[in-house]
Amino acid sequence: MKLENEYRLSFYQELTSVSHKENIKLVKHTVTGKLFVKKVLSVYDRSVFDFIQMNHPTGVPAIVELVEDDGVLIVIEEYIAGDRLSEMPLPLGEPMVASIVLQLCEILKPFHEHVPPIVHRDIKPENLIISGDGFLKLLDFNAAKIVTEAKRDTILIGTAGYAAPEQYGFSASTPATDIYAIGVLLTELLTGGKDASILTGRWGEVARKCTEMNPEDRFHSVDVLESYISSDDKQRIIEDTGWIPPGFRTKTPWKIIVAVLGYIGMIDIALTLQVNNVSAGVLWLNRICFGAAEFSVLLLVMNYRGIQGKLPLTKNENKWIHYIGIILWSVVAILAMATVASLFA
Repeated sequence: MKLENEYRLSFYQELTSVSHKENIKLVKHTVTGKLFVKKVLSVYDRSVFDFIQMNHPTGVPAIVELVEDDGVLIVIEEYIAGDRLSEMPLPLGEPMVASIVLQLCEILKPFHEHVPPIVHRDIKPENLIISGDGFLKLLDFNAAKIVTEAKRDTILIGTAGYAAPEQYGFSASTPATDIYAIGVLLTELLTGGKDASILTGRWGEVARKCTEMNPEDRFHSVDVLESYISSDDKQRIIEDTGWIPPGFRTKTPWKIIVAVLGYIGMIDIALTLQVNNVSAGVLWLNRICFGAAEFSVLLLVMNYRGIQGKLPLTKNENKWIHYIGIILWSVVAILAMATVASLFA
């Protein structure tokens, strides 16, 4: 490896494997302390990663380093924290599934509209994550390729159950290959299984058309697929979980434990708050206002009931504007409670 490339990669300290895959590591930048994901790939399409690095498509981890050496591609990309769809209890509600599919179609558009098209070829719950800001992210472009004039795929890449027939060598991968995987995905999210025949109504029609054996019989594009799905909110995923508080929505045991401990700590801090030289009534008012401020910030940060998608700044897709919005609205919530408490001081 060239000395220059070794130097660039030396800034990334390996921490642990990701998803138990030895070729994918969580790394930390030794100067900034920021987390990234490092991938070492032996089978890849370099053009796909060049496209992502240069164009920064929405909903895909940004690539910060690409180093190719002796038939191996080393990728350093943005680390995105959140909940993988594979970790969520199924089935999900129709509003959430509609939002997921619509966002996935939007993510795929710039790839499918590229000339020639770029096909992901490994769309599955494990490669889809709902980040902390409520947006869907598509991961793992290791199997992606630019469509060629070849009559069939020569290398079997994909995941059994989600891979379209053409990925087994019957014909060549095209954008219709990803549409097939979307059909399997939405079936699994709605039923917990992959049998589209048990779906009825609009969703059954969509799933079965997506998963037609002949690519020509599927939806011709993600644009056409989108037109068959209606949703009030294409931008943000609002979980169909009623009024269940943050920490309990995914029903993950460790998250529930952390949430319970966190809520107990927040309540304890609010109830033990001390304010000098005030009456008992005003003291309790301050405690209530402090607790209300605590929970307001929590609900905002956790995007409870999709609140971030309803407020100026936080509903912006630019992540920096989005995070600035969260900070500003948190300050507003704290100042509002402080103002209420001061009126009775």
